[in-house]
Amino acid sequence: MKNKWPISTSFRIFQQFIAIFAILLLPVAWVSWFYSEIIWPYILVMSFLLICFPALIIRFTYPRSELTMRQGFALLVMIWFGLGFLSGLPLWFFGHITWTDAVFSGVSGLTTTGAEVFADLTSLPISLLFYRMWLQFIGGLGVVILALALLPLLGVAHTHHLRADL
Repeated sequence: MKNKWPISTSFRIFQQFIAIFAILLLPVAWVSWFYSEIIWPYILVMSFLLICFPALIIRFTYPRSELTMRQGFALLVMIWFGLGFLSGLPLWFFGHITWTDAVFSGVSGLTTTGAEVFADLTSLPISLLFYRMWLQFIGGLGVVILALALLPLLGVAHTHHLRADL
């Protein structure tokens, strides 16, 4: 059966990565709770990601199929741009950080470039500093390399995504 939407396989896999990213926010929420800081930005983002994106999985559920070269490119773009934008949400919800700075800091963390938008890091809450460090850690593991290691567990048969990244 041919998929009605040509990138449905990559969209399904991307949604699974969004759920993994939401679960990776749990340690950050715990640090925020431990230091009696504002916890709602992390809980809000986790809830949004775990409720909205699985709802889309139901909407775009198709039979599992092989990942084509075209879908591999689509998956790569979705992971880099999607996770970059979504990683800026907790930073933005703190209120005193602009959307542009939040997304820049999130993408900077996931790509481990080390670029900084904050003039004074000592003014940030400990949980936000931990979140920045956590993004650097996840980026250091290599989001795409980690994705390549997890794709066989998600039911992807071919490795066209590897050729898309190289």
